[in-house]
Amino acid sequence: MAGFLVRTHQCSENDRMSPEAPTRQVPDARTERAVRAFLDRLPGDLQVERALLYGSRARGDAGRESDADVALVLTDQGDDWQTLWMLGGLAFDVFLETGILIQPVTISSGDWTDPERSPRPGFLRNVAREGILL
Repeated sequence: MAGFLVRTHQCSENDRMSPEAPTRQVPDARTERAVRAFLDRLPGDLQVERALLYGSRARGDAGRESDADVALVLTDQGDDWQTLWMLGGLAFDVFLETGILIQPVTISSGDWTDPERSPRPGFLRNVAREGILL
């Protein structure tokens, strides 16, 4: 299976997220397969601006039982219970198929662009620092 190329994201000097780091690949084929299966299941009406793999699987230090943390930057807020419920169901389907549990997190595009206005700026900077754009 050919790996798909990804671009990392980092905070710029003014704490805005921007694609500045070199291109990387998802570290292993098993993770790539699970993430691709999850993204392929996303409904077309979900306005995803970008998806990023972050955490231990992005860093390449995951154990066999590690989950795959996937951040979805959405045009709409996306943290309503219906969206979160739907994403959890898709993640479970992928787990049954691949053995890797996807842990989806939604981020509004406004929070991604300006993390300091978010209630979780440290988390967003971490996703930007280690995230692999899918």
